[in-house]
Amino acid sequence: MPTIVAQAPGHLALPQLEIIALDVDDALRAQAGGANRVEVVSAIDRGGLTPSAALVQGIARRCRVSQMVMLRPHGRSFVYTDDEMALVREAVAMARDAGAHGLVFGALTSEGAVDTARLEQVLRWADGMPVTFHRAFDAAADLQQAFTVLGHYRGAIAQVLTSGGQPSASEGRDVLRELMRRWQAGEGVEPLIGAGVGADTLADLCLYTGARQFHVGSGARSSGTYGMRVDALRVARLRALLDSVSAP
Repeated sequence: MPTIVAQAPGHLALPQLEIIALDVDDALRAQAGGANRVEVVSAIDRGGLTPSAALVQGIARRCRVSQMVMLRPHGRSFVYTDDEMALVREAVAMARDAGAHGLVFGALTSEGAVDTARLEQVLRWADGMPVTFHRAFDAAADLQQAFTVLGHYRGAIAQVLTSGGQPSASEGRDVLRELMRRWQAGEGVEPLIGAGVGADTLADLCLYTGARQFHVGSGARSSGTYGMRVDALRVARLRALLDSVSAP
């Protein structure tokens, strides 16, 4: 297991807004709207896969916003072979060389537990780069146990992207509130709330769960679909909503 640096709960930190970016234009628009960071992915129709080196490099060259790069070699499941992990290792090196800020990764065993062996491989390869454990978490057989396991890597894992194990964050709001309670008590890692987050749900989710980090996909796009580009005005509205409900 890698050396983990303990971190206190960051409930006093500024609220964070993360937007999915499928290309450089998406990232620029997210930045213009006030996003803190982007999650860079390809093949969103397959749940989001590792993006190309050209895309990661293009965003790093043109954007100031932090860039989190998806590490996912296929969309079939969150169970990976040794050969697939070799691809993940190459993607880590690509992201670092391109100037990305952090990485997004999640792996489960065939029984639905957090695959700590695969996770520890990625944390070693990351060598200090922040890592988000992605929504593989929501597919775990036991969410609360998975949250406990992730807590062993607190400091190396910056946050866990989750909808509370439900199709949308609004449906999982009770679980999300419990995860936030546990994180504030020093357990697990900070939840990054995603799935179905938009201008019509963000304020309620923030107030109900106490969360300070939100991940937005189609809700940041014109017409609310991935067939359209990120809309900087929608991002700005989300930014304003998050800041207003998070104000002390």
